[in-house]
Amino acid sequence: MACGVPTRLPGPTRACVGPLPRLELQGATRTGHIVAFVSVARTEGHMNDTNLLIVRILARIDAVFLPMRKWKRPLPGNTSAARANYRAGLGVLWVAGGSALERTRLSRVLADAKAAGLVTVLGSAARVSHVALSEGAEARARALVGLPSLQEAVACARQIAQDTAGATWPWLIETVPAFTSWGEAGASSRFMDLEDTLLPALVRGWVDSNSDSHGRVAYRLTDEGAAALAGRQSWPAAEVEYDGELAEAYYAALKSALSALAGKERNPGEIGRHPLGCSDMRYPN
Repeated sequence: MACGVPTRLPGPTRACVGPLPRLELQGATRTGHIVAFVSVARTEGHMNDTNLLIVRILARIDAVFLPMRKWKRPLPGNTSAARANYRAGLGVLWVAGGSALERTRLSRVLADAKAAGLVTVLGSAARVSHVALSEGAEARARALVGLPSLQEAVACARQIAQDTAGATWPWLIETVPAFTSWGEAGASSRFMDLEDTLLPALVRGWVDSNSDSHGRVAYRLTDEGAAALAGRQSWPAAEVEYDGELAEAYYAALKSALSALAGKERNPGEIGRHPLGCSDMRYPN
């Protein structure tokens, strides 16, 4: 079963537009091609301060949990530390930038989103806050920018569990759920679709990702994921329509967050996890 090819709404999005590798967009963490921001007319007035806030926060969260395909420091250490902080309940950083007036306005937007139960503020100091999205806000943000839902992620996670059942080293290579081969035409787009599909599960720690030294990714279902999938049958969905302007804002924020992870070392001494070896990765017949 190919679980990495979700139904797509019209762009911005994953169109290949030239020779630039996707690692230029993704802060040296991913391969493929740069995203094309395709202009699409909006059918609903979804562009407002609250929706813009939640899609930008979603982008910062997703940047932390996208599979890491490059191993140049400080990316592994920064990524591992950011994931650990999120798992520890610290959320991700949100910074109110701009003029004093703009910072005040953005702080009010954050406060209103918190009051509405969309955002949890886990700590604040000056212009910087640690934030996380509620489950409903995450579902809404993903729908607004055309990303797959938690329900789609769960279906894909179940397939990974099935394909790795009984394996000693249950890391499933990405070519299996993406239904392609490394080096095959169009494979990069399928791998990116698979990443997007699994992101809700990766953020929750239900699925884990890692790659070998060549940037080839594998996935595994975690114990937490197995428990979550066994104990729950309904998943949140958002009845909102895709918005092209918000999708552009999401990808711009994603690019910025990924570049920051690949930039200055934030945690000296933190080396992060190590690449997978070939013997760690399952190659089903």
